[in-house]
Amino acid sequence: MSLAKIFNFGAHKIPVAHTFHVTDHCYSFVNLKPIVDGHVLVSSKRSVARLCELTEEEHSDLWRAVRAVSKVVEQVYRANALNISVQDGKEAGQSVAHVHVHILPRHTGDFTENDEVYEKLEDFEFTIPEIDSIKVFERSPNTGTCTYPFFNYLQYINIAVSCS
Repeated sequence: MSLAKIFNFGAHKIPVAHTFHVTDHCYSFVNLKPIVDGHVLVSSKRSVARLCELTEEEHSDLWRAVRAVSKVVEQVYRANALNISVQDGKEAGQSVAHVHVHILPRHTGDFTENDEVYEKLEDFEFTIPEIDSIKVFERSPNTGTCTYPFFNYLQYINIAVSCS
């Protein structure tokens, strides 16, 4: 497991403290400019632009992480379904040249036309606002669990998970 304090995400820097699920080859973080509440990203640790550039081990780890994070997102946001999307290259709408998977919880009627979500993803541009003041996680001294917020527009929901 990496002991890095910062993950590179294309030209952006993601502090480890702003991640909520880290594996040997990838990390997950809350999208601070979400298309829908609960929109999160799972990214490879190694900086490569395309899925085909990942090793077999990195590729498998990425999709295992997507599956694990998806289950939590669906449960926490009481979603009816999920959009799990990869924009694999600039012409596919990739705004950050770094492998990442979008996970969006979906609810009945959240978009007028169901495919409108893809237009939003194409228009998506990743930016990192000033986030130093956001309390991202805390370890409970009593239980040894960490509480990670999933940000949405008005509030956040905490999820207690093992910090091992």
